[in-house]
Amino acid sequence: MDFVLRGTFEWRELSNLMTAFDIALPSFRDGTCEAAVAEHAYRTGLALAHRSRPFARHLVKVLACVHGEPIDSVRGVDRLALEPRTVQALRPEDTGLFWALLTDPRADVSALAQNWARRASPRQG
Repeated sequence: MDFVLRGTFEWRELSNLMTAFDIALPSFRDGTCEAAVAEHAYRTGLALAHRSRPFARHLVKVLACVHGEPIDSVRGVDRLALEPRTVQALRPEDTGLFWALLTDPRADVSALAQNWARRASPRQG
């Protein structure tokens, strides 16, 4: 999900989405560097996506609108045509395709995206 948030939204956009749910982020104008505020925005957005049902539902709706074209194209492809090597070739700019695969109602298709995410994630020590 972190990949999707960072690939879809500039931190200010994500901050605006959270503001609608009364989640305030520190202003970088008060001396906090912008990079720290941006990182805080992404971490907060990710945490909210996992623990706040209203925010998560809203976020899923926004992502469905933003990534509607890749979602439609994946849903129109026979699941056998979505071979694992296709998913392994995903690049960071393929956020829409990744979201489409991840949210596909076919368990074997969404599992391809989940496996890719596990491999792409930095290993925890």
